[in-house]
Amino acid sequence: MIVDAHTHSWARRGCYQHLIRELDAAGVAAAVVVSAALAGNPGNNEYVAAAVAACPGRLYQFADVDSRWSKSYHRSGAVGRLAALADRLRPAGVSHYLA
Repeated sequence: MIVDAHTHSWARRGCYQHLIRELDAAGVAAAVVVSAALAGNPGNNEYVAAAVAACPGRLYQFADVDSRWSKSYHRSGAVGRLAALADRLRPAGVSHYLA
């Protein structure tokens, strides 16, 4: 089984439906979608969580914790924010940008 270990998906560009078509065309069984809550796209964690729910067994989320573009980046309280995100989204993993 082939799994793509690092993909992205956004609602406006690169939607998850397009990602699924590309995976199918390439014979890829599943993909990890690394959320990127970039400036101008702060809802990417929620978008990818919905994509994972729509495609069980095909897509797995690594949620963006305290995105580099967020006000909480490298601020105290990260443990609580991580716990809340894990409870809310149930991602397969998380990503975080180091300074």
